[in-house]
Amino acid sequence: DLKNAIEKENIWLEKKHKLKREFPKYLEAKKELERIVEENSLFKEEEGRIQEELIKLRKEYQKLEKEIAELNYNLSKNNTIIDESRKLLSKLRELSMGSKCPLCGHGYSKPDNLQQAISEQLKSIPDGVRVILGEIQKKQNELENIRKQIVDANNKIALISEKSVGYKKVQEISTVLINNIEAEAMALSVELSDI
Repeated sequence: DLKNAIEKENIWLEKKHKLKREFPKYLEAKKELERIVEENSLFKEEEGRIQEELIKLRKEYQKLEKEIAELNYNLSKNNTIIDESRKLLSKLRELSMGSKCPLCGHGYSKPDNLQQAISEQLKSIPDGVRVILGEIQKKQNELENIRKQIVDANNKIALISEKSVGYKKVQEISTVLINNIEAEAMALSVELSDI
């Protein structure tokens, strides 16, 4: 009976020494777990901020797409107006005989001056189209810039998710180690603070 008691005592001491040797791992795992929880929380905050930014970017993207569609519609309307205006001015040029405008009755000093005025009107028509094309190009550049920002934001979220998965694995390993050491200390009726 004494032999059994001594053997049990030796087993208990051996387990306590093993626990003592593993205690630094325990402390390291606890610190690592705290760090991971804190960093993961920061990453989640960052992910939330990026998600909010993505919502704004997508709304801006959709707004620009609508504006470009409207500009393209206006361009097609203007092209129709331009074609009709050119036809009208060409017909006006054909009908003009002399120095008096057959449309408005304005008199010019020479027939050439009337023809020049009609030609100037023909040249000025595409200016409206150039303005619309410039606006379309500007909006398309803005659209491309926003598209790049959306891609960057999605890449950041993917990286955060990847890190989060890695943190979960480390968190699980640390938690298992902590729980095992705490369970061993409890089984030995030893306070970890006494080690």
